[in-house]
Amino acid sequence: MSHTPPVQICQEGACVKNTISPGVSNSASWSEWSDSSVCTSGCITRSRGRSTRSRRCIKQNPVTYGSDCLGPSERVALCDTVQCPRYSTSQGYASNMCKAFLREDPSLETKITAHGTQPKHFASRVELACQIHCKKPEGGWSVLVPLIQMVYPDFSRYHPNIELADKIDVYFPDGSWCGTVNGVSFFCL
Repeated sequence: MSHTPPVQICQEGACVKNTISPGVSNSASWSEWSDSSVCTSGCITRSRGRSTRSRRCIKQNPVTYGSDCLGPSERVALCDTVQCPRYSTSQGYASNMCKAFLREDPSLETKITAHGTQPKHFASRVELACQIHCKKPEGGWSVLVPLIQMVYPDFSRYHPNIELADKIDVYFPDGSWCGTVNGVSFFCL
C-alpha cells in the first residue's frame, strides 16, 4: 500500500497546497563564525580583555520538527587590551555593583551594604571568585546570585518595572583576574 501525501497542509496558519514531497526536510544549521570583536575590558587591576565571536542558528522553512542548532552561539576568548583610561580594584568594582543594586532596590538594605569584595579563588568552587559579594549588615558576605534568586524566585521578573539582571551584572566582567594557583593566573569567563 503506498502513501499519498496530503493535497493541503497548514503553513504559517493557513491551508496551502502541499508542494513538499515526503521526506524533504531542512535541518537547522549554524552560520559561519563572525570575526572576533574588538578586545574590551572591565578595566579592573590585573585583568585581561575579552573578545567574542558569534554565529546564528539558521532555520529554513519548512524546518524539520525538533530541529535545532546544538552548541553555543557565542565564543569568548581572552585578549590583551590597550591601556584603560583608569583602572578599578576588584573591591572597588564590587562595591560599585553593590551600590547599584541598592539604588535599584532599596529594600535590599536589610540584606546587603554598599561594600563589595571578590573572594579568594578556590579550586573546588571556582565560580565564587567571579561573583560579586556584598557585605551583610550583620557581618559576613552575601553572594548576589543566590540572594537575588532567594528574594525574587522569579529572577527574570525581578521587579515589575525593571529587568535588574539586564541592568546590573552580578558577575565580574569576562577577563577579570580571579586568582593564581602555582604561578598560573585564572580569569573569569
